[in-house]
Amino acid sequence: MTYSETVGAADRARSVRDLWPDPERYAGLVGQLDRSGDHRLERLSIHDVYRLDEVRRSWTLSVRTVLRAAGDDIDRIVCVHQVAGGGNGGGNGRLAGVRYCRPGRVRAEDGLMAFELVFDRVLSAGDTAVVEYELGPAGEPPSDSYDRRFSHPVHDYVAIVQFDGDRLPARCYGFTAETSQAPRRRLGELWVGTSGSANIAVGAVRRGIVGVEWEWH
Repeated sequence: MTYSETVGAADRARSVRDLWPDPERYAGLVGQLDRSGDHRLERLSIHDVYRLDEVRRSWTLSVRTVLRAAGDDIDRIVCVHQVAGGGNGGGNGRLAGVRYCRPGRVRAEDGLMAFELVFDRVLSAGDTAVVEYELGPAGEPPSDSYDRRFSHPVHDYVAIVQFDGDRLPARCYGFTAETSQAPRRRLGELWVGTSGSANIAVGAVRRGIVGVEWEWH
């Protein structure tokens, strides 16, 4: 299902920290990483594939991001995700499957993980880069949603949720929220196909939260 509407507050500034349940922990983690080039990177597209195992107690996340430099001498991007467990890149917050870049510093604490991805070359204005990575497998209690928190605009976002096994959810919905404390706004019901997956595609995301939630029988 595709939505052409702009998601999030159109012109109102929003603190990045408001996107996370614990703003102080977020600030402490990302403050240990090099974000000097983040505001000079244009996010062209982000594609997520979130997979739940057959008993809904373990997940993996695969991410592909396409970027374009809006300035010179940019060599990395900082990514932040909610994960189960902790530890610097270990346990349930394991960073793996890194392609077209290499891992930099990784910081994780109490369900939040932040890390640098260093590009395979230093970017000049107009240059593009593609990064791919995976998180997990992470064991945790059954989940009923997946979301991404946007601190920077992105032209194109796609999320696929893959349900393994014979038992599929009764319903899936796309949703948005302006902050981690704001109520979710449902965008509509998503079809779970014969592949056992549902997807949402959103264009022109400014800031805020976009996700998929589901209900079991």
